[in-house]
Amino acid sequence: LAERIAASEGWLKSAPGNHYVVQLLNVDGDRQDEVADFLATRTQSLDAQRLHVYRSNLSGRDRIGVVYGDYASRAQADADRRRLAQLCGGAPYVRSLAKLR
Repeated sequence: LAERIAASEGWLKSAPGNHYVVQLLNVDGDRQDEVADFLATRTQSLDAQRLHVYRSNLSGRDRIGVVYGDYASRAQADADRRRLAQLCGGAPYVRSLAKLR
């Protein structure tokens, strides 16, 4: 998980801020096992190269998020969000990379 987060940090810094991703998971930072399980089960049905994991701090709370893709438009991300909802369950949503940073 630490390696995936480190790799995602580089991608997040270099990806265009006007691009979009699909948020698949966002949990408290102490739930690393849940993130690892999520990744282990989803990499079978998703392109692992397009799965990114990041850490954030929201209102003083450590968070871990999993996002998918790198879309040039909100419409592209939203179209794939529907497919991802069927594959992953839950309620994925579209986020801009600028706000993710």
